[in-house]
Amino acid sequence: MARRATAEPRPAAPATRVATDILLVHRPGSAQANVALGNTTILPTDPIYYPGRVATQVLGGGADSRLFLILREQRSWTYGAYASLHRYRGLGYWQATAEVRTDVADSALRELLHQIDRIRTETIPDSELAATKGFLVGTFPLTIETPSQIASQVASVKLLGLGDEYLRLYRDRLGGVTALQARAAAARLYRRGALTIVVVGDGAKLYDRLRPIAPIRLVDVDGKPLTPPISPRRRACGARCRAIRGPHDSSRVLIQGSPMGFTVSEIRRPPDSLVYAERSSLGDRAFQQQTTLVLEPPPVWSGRSIR
Repeated sequence: MARRATAEPRPAAPATRVATDILLVHRPGSAQANVALGNTTILPTDPIYYPGRVATQVLGGGADSRLFLILREQRSWTYGAYASLHRYRGLGYWQATAEVRTDVADSALRELLHQIDRIRTETIPDSELAATKGFLVGTFPLTIETPSQIASQVASVKLLGLGDEYLRLYRDRLGGVTALQARAAAARLYRRGALTIVVVGDGAKLYDRLRPIAPIRLVDVDGKPLTPPISPRRRACGARCRAIRGPHDSSRVLIQGSPMGFTVSEIRRPPDSLVYAERSSLGDRAFQQQTTLVLEPPPVWSGRSIR
């Protein structure tokens, strides 16, 4: 009996977002903030991929791209900022990423959004467009040098349904992209009003900085919602601290029976810590040294988890 052919289900359309907000993942004590933003894009066979690939390279494809040159070279906010466009058998996506210092996370995010607005609304200058297309076209042969690379490319073509002429025409299609096509592709692919923005870092330091940019959804590292404000507070030292007594101790340095110096140490117990202090003096105060060591418990964060 012959089997009836069944049509493969089409990928679902991307979920419609009505506004952009920021998902802030609270990671206490983090010295840096990781910023990632993007959205779902197109099916793999959509011809807008070619101008979109060019626009994405201009935006953040490498060390000569706008994000890298501005955020790293000009601003010194990060070691690198990038953008990429991905194709899958279903819907693809694009994203931009940067890892920045906490104190400039808001400025870096604003600049990322500004550069997205630029690539969506402004025509890429001829020299920048020519250099980008030259790079993409010139480096493509490097991806099909070895048998394993060729096999990988052919497998991707078959998996994504890109057609038998894809590899032969790839460079011509990239080389034929115009500035107007690249701008139109960026306007369609980068859905500025419906981006997903994720920032991972110390929420106590980031929340007020990011709030003027967009509404914030606050979660912990396990994804559980938190309610602001988030502020560090110290945990009481507890029974272990109370069990440690706080004596004074001292010693003298004698040379041929004559005192030449001393050391005095003590342990103090403030309510939320332990303090060890030591003071030394030698040679009629020719050498003096004082050491203070404060032992504190780890902070407890006041952001309340919603269950």
